[in-house]
Amino acid sequence: MKIAKITGLDKTIESVCSSQPDKVVACKSPAAELSRANLDCFQQSYGFKINPLLDEEKRYEVLEMLFRYKTVFAQDLTKIKACKGKPLELA
Repeated sequence: MKIAKITGLDKTIESVCSSQPDKVVACKSPAAELSRANLDCFQQSYGFKINPLLDEEKRYEVLEMLFRYKTVFAQDLTKIKACKGKPLELA
């Protein structure tokens, strides 16, 4: 069973919200509703450096993807939370 598919930056990246036999419901991306000005502010606040060789359309696709997964990034060390998993023991 497929739960997600990335087809490249030239296509929309979607995740699956629910799945039943012969029926898959895709989640809507909150990033799709963002303006380019909001994405520019997001990039500036997080300090992302995006390759200047990308054309404008690809740059905003990258920013939308980064925004979609912004919960995995920290703006500074005070934003990093403790891991809830078991501590790693190195032998």
